[in-house]
Amino acid sequence: MQGPARHIGVVLLLLVPGLATGDAQAKMMSGPGWQCHAVGIGVGGGDINWGWHCISDGGGGGASSGGPPGGGGGGGGGANNGAQPPATAKEQETDDRIDASSCGETAGNPVVLYTGNKVEPELDFAAGGEMGLYLRRTYNRMWSGVGLFGKHWLSTFDYSLAFSSGMAWAQRPDGRRIKFVAASANRWNAESGPAAFQITKHADGSYTLHNDERGTEIYNADGYITQRVNEQGVKWTFAYSGKYLQRVTHSSGRSVQLAWTNGQLTQVTDPAGNVYKYSYAADIFGAGRGRLATTTLPGSPTTTVTYHYEDDRHAGALTGKSLNGVRYSTFAYDGEGRAASTEHAGGVARHTFAYAVEGTETVPTPPPPPPPGGFFSDEERGGFCTHKMCTLPRSGSGPSTQVRPTRFRVTETNPLGLKTTHLYEDGKKVSVTGQASVSCAARYRELTYDANGFQDIVSDFTDRLTDFDHDAEGRLLKTIEAVGTPVARTTQMEWHDASNRLLRVTVLGDHETRYTWHANGRVASEAITNLSENGVRGLTRTTTHRYTHHGNGLLATHEVDGPLPNDTITSTYDATGDLLRVENDLGHVTRYAQFNGLGQPGRITSPAGAVHEYVYDARGRVVVERTYPNGALVETRYVYGENGLPDTIHTADGNTVMYHYDAARRLIQEDRTDPDGTFAVRRITYNALSQPTRIEVGRD
Repeated sequence: MQGPARHIGVVLLLLVPGLATGDAQAKMMSGPGWQCHAVGIGVGGGDINWGWHCISDGGGGGASSGGPPGGGGGGGGGANNGAQPPATAKEQETDDRIDASSCGETAGNPVVLYTGNKVEPELDFAAGGEMGLYLRRTYNRMWSGVGLFGKHWLSTFDYSLAFSSGMAWAQRPDGRRIKFVAASANRWNAESGPAAFQITKHADGSYTLHNDERGTEIYNADGYITQRVNEQGVKWTFAYSGKYLQRVTHSSGRSVQLAWTNGQLTQVTDPAGNVYKYSYAADIFGAGRGRLATTTLPGSPTTTVTYHYEDDRHAGALTGKSLNGVRYSTFAYDGEGRAASTEHAGGVARHTFAYAVEGTETVPTPPPPPPPGGFFSDEERGGFCTHKMCTLPRSGSGPSTQVRPTRFRVTETNPLGLKTTHLYEDGKKVSVTGQASVSCAARYRELTYDANGFQDIVSDFTDRLTDFDHDAEGRLLKTIEAVGTPVARTTQMEWHDASNRLLRVTVLGDHETRYTWHANGRVASEAITNLSENGVRGLTRTTTHRYTHHGNGLLATHEVDGPLPNDTITSTYDATGDLLRVENDLGHVTRYAQFNGLGQPGRITSPAGAVHEYVYDARGRVVVERTYPNGALVETRYVYGENGLPDTIHTADGNTVMYHYDAARRLIQEDRTDPDGTFAVRRITYNALSQPTRIEVGRD
């Protein structure tokens, strides 16, 4: 940029310390039958993950790593493709749980408040479609097993079984170890949760786990997973060479390939043929057990993520990350291995944590899950370190034990100095106390639980109460919001006992929703009845769902009719799970074609014939977008930097948009150059919490 910009506008954002705001930047796109945003979402107070967020009237699959996912269909009609049902199983009481599903249970970048466990999720790739293949690695400081990526790292493929003293433990990719108790010589029932949640041993030594997602998992005699099947019959199949995972194949035929070097997973190839590479520091955890050191992501240019372990007290403690040699994050630990602070480059987004253990108990230590290649030593087979203690190799007399907190207090200080104390008893949050600050008054809230451990009475910071009633399996039966006030609202739920499915939701005095289900778990209908005096009291609107399937279990068609009569929308999928077309009752059709191996469409045609074309790079990011208004080509090109973030956009009219970031990966400046050589500039200033406080807009 030549010379200073002449500022024509300054926007000041007045923010209350401690109350975060979103820092997403988005470029709106539209197209026939869908809306897409090229979205940069701030992660952990500064990291921006860019991709596309799309809503399609075709009911396509979820977000992918880039591009309009119009063809990433499947999963429509209420299929349970990974969401936890209301009644979940109790995991073994260890401190390695991620708790990512519990809203508000993590803070910083991120730290599990209940335990002080530092976790670091990394999404490498995701394919579209129903139960699509994806690879997410999660660093888990307090997980002491050995996963596909070594000690302290779990991934979406790390499912396994382990047995000890009449009990079985199911290792889950999110860090949970679910405990099952022997009911007979060949059956183990979950310690809590749905009655159908159990493990059965077969004559050939293999095992079947009926999981809490109404699916099944098959394990071989050594406890390694060989198949994962959802309720609709869509499956992942796991293939091994010896005890090393080589391939995961989806029902669609798409697969993920894994390559090993000297017992370490060094390369993963996604369903589109793109290669992700991994390196290790050798033998850190014993012979043949390295520590994950780098990840190299495909694309042009490639991005290499370096993982730092700089705390000599804790060999496996992740202390930060660098991207292509530029330090991005730093983490520190206390003497017990709990996260003491997290921050981004330049000291921004710094969170600190202080802990007080006010009560403990001794619990059995689960046996370690079977690692890749099998156990290399007796120590691996029988004993390992937790953040509290190191156990000796397990003898045949019974499991070893570990100490866990029963009353645990953690005080978090956010980057603006706001202190909040969370108190946990028996693993459940019972109170939150916020200290007064310059901008925030003191605040307090409490949570109570019923005899089965489910939430009962919960207050918010305004002393307003919510009353929850659950049955013994944890299904929510009734909620009363704003208890004891004139605006109190009661919601009642009715469940089918055998199938554990929701049948009816009634908001007293307002409306009632009734559900019916197909045998394979897809929703068949939703009927909403007006119970209020607004509109026509007693009027019912019904939406029905009809499905056909391919031979591999994937959806072939999904028809949605309602809530008005004769307004059917039909989505059609190929046997790979990609959405091919969406048609309404008037014959208007949106078509999707030219899919890559991740299920991203290369061509979308509207009912009016308008064409959008997309080219993706090896990481699934859009690099070229083409449209043809009035038959003329209009092309936009997207360039990415070595940090993996958008660098430059070249538009068809000759404009160029350039993005600049600080080391904390926050967008700090945007330059827009016009064809006549003039340019506009937009600068963003942040506070320590990475909230924008000043936006300057100028022009040369």
